[in-house]
Amino acid sequence: MRRHDAICAYLLLLSAVACCAQELPLRDFSYHEGFEAGDDPVRFWVSNGEYQVNFKGVTDERAFEGERSFKLDVTLDSGSYFYWHAPVRVPAEGDLRFSARLLIAQGATARAGIGVNWVYPPTRHSGCGAFETYHEPSDEWRLIEADLDEIAPGRAQGVLGNWVEGADASQVGIYIDRWGIFIGGGPGQRAIIYVDDVRIEGQAVEEEAYQAAIAQRWQPFTEAWARRVEGWHGRLAAAEGQ
Repeated sequence: MRRHDAICAYLLLLSAVACCAQELPLRDFSYHEGFEAGDDPVRFWVSNGEYQVNFKGVTDERAFEGERSFKLDVTLDSGSYFYWHAPVRVPAEGDLRFSARLLIAQGATARAGIGVNWVYPPTRHSGCGAFETYHEPSDEWRLIEADLDEIAPGRAQGVLGNWVEGADASQVGIYIDRWGIFIGGGPGQRAIIYVDDVRIEGQAVEEEAYQAAIAQRWQPFTEAWARRVEGWHGRLAAAEGQ
C-alpha cells in the first residue's frame, strides 16, 4: 500500500510540474559537442581521492562521428569517485532529450558513465549522477539517452525531500548546468574512455518567463515558513510568560 501511495504521489508531482511547464513559453534548444573543432571543453570537477592523468583531451584515435572525440585516460591512486564536466545551462522543463556516445577501451578496469548535474533554484541544492554506468570494456560505441524533462521532477524531489523541509519539486526551478563524466573505482584501477556526439536537444522554457515562474512557485513555501516561524515566536513568548 505504501508503494502504491508513493507512486501516486510521484505521478501527481510529475503532472504538476508538467502543467507548469506547458503554461510557459518554449524556445528551441540545441547543444551539440562533437569535438571536431579540436577544443577541449572538459574540466576536472570533483573527487574524493588522488589520480594520475595519462591522457586528457581531443584525439583522432576514435570517433563516433567525424574525425575526433574526447579521450580520458586516468589511473586511480586513492578514493572512489572522480568526476569531470563540461558547462551547458538550460531549464530542464519543456521537451528535452540528452544523448551521448561512450566507448570504454580495452585495458580499462574502472567503471564509467555519462550524466548531468541538476540545480534547483532558488535553493542552493543540486544533484548529479550518470544515466548509465558501465564496467566492461567494449569496442562498440554505447548510446546513452535520457528524457530530461521526464526524470527531472523525481531527481529534484529526492534532493528536496532530504534537505529542504516542506518543499517539493513543483515549488522550484530545475536547471541543468553541465554534463559530466563519472568515473568510479578503487586504487590501481584505470579508466580509458572516449566520449563523442553529446547532445541536448528539443524545447526549453524561455529564461525570463522561467525566472518569473520560479519566484511565483517559491512564494507559498516562504509564506508557509514565515507562518511557522511566527508560531514558534508565539510559543516561545508564551513559555517565557510574556
